[in-house]
This record gives sequence, structure tokens and C-alpha cells, in this order.
Amino acid sequence: MIRMRLYAGIALCLITVVVLRAADKRPTGVTDGNKYRDSLYGFVFEKYDNWKFGKVDNEDPAKPRATRCILTQKSVAVPTEYRENEDKFNIPAIGFFVDTTEMPLEAYAADLADRKSKRPSRKELTKDFSILGKGSFIDQGPITIDGQRAIAQHYRQDYEVQLYNRLKDQYSIKEDVMLGDLYLTKRGNTVYVIHLTCERAIYRTVNEEAKTIIMSVDFDPPVEDRSPTDSTAGADSGASGQ
Repeated sequence: MIRMRLYAGIALCLITVVVLRAADKRPTGVTDGNKYRDSLYGFVFEKYDNWKFGKVDNEDPAKPRATRCILTQKSVAVPTEYRENEDKFNIPAIGFFVDTTEMPLEAYAADLADRKSKRPSRKELTKDFSILGKGSFIDQGPITIDGQRAIAQHYRQDYEVQLYNRLKDQYSIKEDVMLGDLYLTKRGNTVYVIHLTCERAIYRTVNEEAKTIIMSVDFDPPVEDRSPTDSTAGADSGASGQ
């Protein structure tokens, strides 16, 4: 009997901890139609119609996640040689990543481009922007995002893929290229990193859509655009909590 009461007490404590932790979490980012609002980092942007928001969960504002939002293209222009192997063709993706550092923007950008870098946030960014770990840095140049000084970096990853030809009933190896872009800007000690990953065959069109999204970023939005009003999480469901 004593043992049963002990187990019951432990179970009750565990349930209480879980409930308290859940209570600490809330939506710090929501979507409304084509617009994303991030109340924690105070930025807003609008997605291109041909893109969709990924599903995200509520979070504890005291322990914010670095990845704020991920988008993927809806209607992908798959090249003819991949029509029978669409699962081998990578869907274009855009991500918003946030980091904290006292490093100047230029030094931070150089650190990301350095494959020998031990920065933990670089490893974290690589989870969504894998080309940073598998590819190579090409070049970079200055740009402006919402009137702020920013840096655009370009990467590429050469790889081989095995494709199946149904008519010939055989497999062949194709050499292909993944392209990736990083757009970085800094406000105070907060670095905003926007990344784009896309197959070379459709990069030009995808890049135009991505730039439309990036140039819509507003770091000083109106007050009504800063506070999420819906805690429902979901992908393109009208609102997604983060």
C-alpha cells in the first residue's frame, strides 16, 4: 500500500511538471493568410502566393527556438528528367533563423562561410540549411533589407542522384547541383538569417519569388502586426503558433 501511494505521488508530480511546462508555452509567431508575424523578435513578412508555411508549435519565450519559420514552394516546376523520380527532386525551401551575438555582421557572415567554424548556431542552422555543411561557399555581396545593411551569400553543392527510366527499365546516375543563398542582417545583438535552398534547374524563377518574400520583411511593423492573436498551430490553416 505504501509503495502504491509512493508511485501515485511520483506520477502526480510528473503530471504537474508537464502541465506547468505546457503553461509556459505560447504562440510567439502566427500566420494570417499570407502574412507571418513574430512577436518575440518583432518582424513581419508576407509570403509569395506559391509558398506555404510549415507547421510550428508554441514555445517558451524564455527559451526561444532559433528557427522561426520555414516555407516550402507549393507548385514546383519539376524538370522532365525528374518526372518519374519526383521524390529525388528537392522542393525549394526558405527559412528564417535568428541568432544572438556581439560580433559585427561581416565577422558573423565570415564565420558562417567557414566550414571549420565551431559556432553552435552554425550547426543548428545546418539542420535546415544543409548545404552549409555539405556544400561550398561561392561569394557574397552587400544588399539592403527593409532599409538595413545586409549581406547576401551564395553556396552550391554538387551531388549525384540515381534516376530510374521506366521506358528503358534501367537506372542512370545524374550529376546535379543544389544552390543556396543566405541573407543576413543585424539589429543590436540579434542576427537575422534568411536562407533559400533550390535545385539549379529552377533557381532563377524560385530566386525571384524568394526575393519578393525577403524584400517584404518589416522590422518595425505597426503595433497591430506585432501581437499574435491566434494560438492555433498548423500549416497554412490560417494561423500557426510558434
